[in-house]
Amino acid sequence: MPLSETVFITVSLLAVAVLAAVVCRRVPVPFTALLVVLGILLGWLDQHWLPLEPLQAFHLSPDLVLFVFLPALIFESGFNLDGRQLLKDVAPVLVLAVPALLLSTLLIGLGLWLVLDMPVVYALLFGALISATDPIAVIALFKELGAPLRLNVLVEGESLLNDATALVVFKVLLGVAVVGTVTWQDMGSATGEFFRVFLGGALVGFVIGMLLSEAMRFVQSHSAVFTLTIVMAYAGFIISEHMLHMSGVMTVVVAAICLSVWGRSRMSQEVAETAREIWEFIAYLCNALLFLLVGLSVEPVLLLQYSWAITVAILLVLFSRAATIHGMVPVVTRWFHLPAIGTAERHIMWWGGLKGGLAIAMVLSIPPGIPGRDMLLAMTVGVVVFTLLINASTIRPLMKMLGMDRLDLHEEAEFNAGTRRAEQGAVMVLEGFRKVGVLSKAAYHNITGEIHQLLKAGRVKVEEQANERNAYLSLLHTELETLDMLYEAGVIPQYTRMDIRQQIQSERDQLWSGASLETISTTADQRGMFGRIEQYLLSKVRELDWLSYLLMRYQYMRLSQHFRRDVAKLMMTESSISALQLDEAMSGKVKEMLLIHLQERRRKLEASLGGFKRDMPEFYRRYSYRMASQAAWSGAMAEADLLFHHGQMGGKPHAKLNKLLYEKFDSLPPISSSVPGLPMQEIICTVPLFAGLTEEVVDELVARTVTVTFLPGDRVIGQGEKGDALYIVVHGLLRVHRTDPDEEIALLEDGDFFGEIALLGEQVRLVNVTAVHACELLRIRRGDVLDLAERFPQISQQLHDADEQRRNAGS
Repeated sequence: MPLSETVFITVSLLAVAVLAAVVCRRVPVPFTALLVVLGILLGWLDQHWLPLEPLQAFHLSPDLVLFVFLPALIFESGFNLDGRQLLKDVAPVLVLAVPALLLSTLLIGLGLWLVLDMPVVYALLFGALISATDPIAVIALFKELGAPLRLNVLVEGESLLNDATALVVFKVLLGVAVVGTVTWQDMGSATGEFFRVFLGGALVGFVIGMLLSEAMRFVQSHSAVFTLTIVMAYAGFIISEHMLHMSGVMTVVVAAICLSVWGRSRMSQEVAETAREIWEFIAYLCNALLFLLVGLSVEPVLLLQYSWAITVAILLVLFSRAATIHGMVPVVTRWFHLPAIGTAERHIMWWGGLKGGLAIAMVLSIPPGIPGRDMLLAMTVGVVVFTLLINASTIRPLMKMLGMDRLDLHEEAEFNAGTRRAEQGAVMVLEGFRKVGVLSKAAYHNITGEIHQLLKAGRVKVEEQANERNAYLSLLHTELETLDMLYEAGVIPQYTRMDIRQQIQSERDQLWSGASLETISTTADQRGMFGRIEQYLLSKVRELDWLSYLLMRYQYMRLSQHFRRDVAKLMMTESSISALQLDEAMSGKVKEMLLIHLQERRRKLEASLGGFKRDMPEFYRRYSYRMASQAAWSGAMAEADLLFHHGQMGGKPHAKLNKLLYEKFDSLPPISSSVPGLPMQEIICTVPLFAGLTEEVVDELVARTVTVTFLPGDRVIGQGEKGDALYIVVHGLLRVHRTDPDEEIALLEDGDFFGEIALLGEQVRLVNVTAVHACELLRIRRGDVLDLAERFPQISQQLHDADEQRRNAGS
């Protein structure tokens, strides 16, 4: 067929899909189901109407599905999948993707063998290819229906992952069908092959996803970012599936999730939103063509010939799906202590297990010489058509019958808030018409009255807590927008942004789980995931002298990041307070409660920044100046780019202005980390153990002393830990306390010291010492002191006297 005809038929099919979308707005039929019906109709017409005869060349093929449609649709779904929710429900998703699919294959295979007397290998072959829920069909349907988030993630996550299992099992059984024999050794090899394909594909996807996500830092143009995502989807799939013989789908899914979780934060908000919209458009095109081609691939004569076998297959598929969903999901949720998945949700997961183009692609890959191929093809197409026409068309009424279309208490609060904001928006538009004299005062009041009456009638009375929760969720969204703005302005680095986002998401999760505002404190967990990792690593390296310089530099970096984090949180809090004060639709009581909560958070953050200003005034002055300058110049560059993109500035003025701004930005001076204080010799002599030493001895001690830095909340020494060093406080405030029972003993300030018992031979710490403010300490090792004691008898004598005093005090 000439290329011109191919292009013409393709765009004609897309035009048919657009018409189908228009019909779906008026008729309660899923878009994908209508496309299949239209495809079947076109397939019948091309046999009887000459102008449509070229359509006979348009049918699904394995390569078309695997290398054209599948990468794009899988990538788009993975990119928009809620990674956090998937991580929470990863156990049931993996169980449905692997063990449940294997069980389904076995049940369907045994059923066909018993009822139709089909050879076991061919029966299991059909069970493998038909057991995987097609991600393309499921994703398209659930997006159209607006399924609940958790249900969407469960079904979508399962459908994205279980094809890897189905493809491997299918290939193994196809090899057995071709060869005709199988041994236990072959079964062992097949098991190893499954893990290689599944996990290997995931590893390849992780590597590709992380590498290209990092590349997003260096390309911020819309076209370059979108090109990289195309490379990630198609190159990743082909490299894994065709070159490495691993699961291309697993590669694309993992790469897309990496891009969503990590790479999206490397993009500006505008670029990320554009990429999402473009991929949604590509998914729409692929879905439209794919389901029309599914319909074109249906041969009604073949379906009628094997109608009994198709009926048996449909019943077995429904039974096996019900057995795996209702039998395994409750067990997994109880086993892993996850929130229960209700009966209604399991019914939807069962009935929503659609089959689609992937199953047809697998059955078409069976060699023509295999006995019973026509029967397997007819059964596959029959089951696919049944699920797309019957299951997909009836799932909306099923959701309604199960009560899943009803709003819960919190959703009612969201609806009420939405109606108020919609009314505000409508009134603002009408105000504009009235101000220019287009709309009379009477007409203005009539229209606003209609709007108010309609929207007010739809509202329901909900508890104050639900309104409070919904309002706070809206404020968290405002804070996320401010956070992204601060990141793009260079105020905070990438990992600080991710850590704060994780904390905000944790608050949102608590609110969704029913927690009240009083139980949520935005400053209760100053350390998110990254902070906890930092504390663990710090506990392992804090007393290693050979890492002291690197640790000091790292601690200074942490100090600056803590400062940036507090500044970012304070600015986010201010944005929430401003949004709250401007919101006229919110009830007074809810607004007052939220305002009290936000003002308390602001007070704590201001106190934290006040600690920086009090304890390190020079650092505070220099760092705040540098950070504000960097943000200001970044804002100037962003505004210049905006003027250029909107056509308000030409190319040459934009280039000149950009050069001027970038030169100034690059010339911003670095920040020194020096903190003024007493000379080290004087500080060491404040320790009674070293009092009265000669200048020569003190200079030797100074040469062996290491300077270390700790931030608020860092533990310097831990109760029960082994240690051999004395610490002297140069600057800061520390808390001495015991773990069990929790008891505060003392506070240490400039010039105080602790850990001196370690110099006398005791190596187990008796208390905890934790930094209250950022502090700088001197550390002196027992080994260094003993080395000097051999050269200077004065030190040896003072160590002996101190040990005697301790023993006498103990007796």
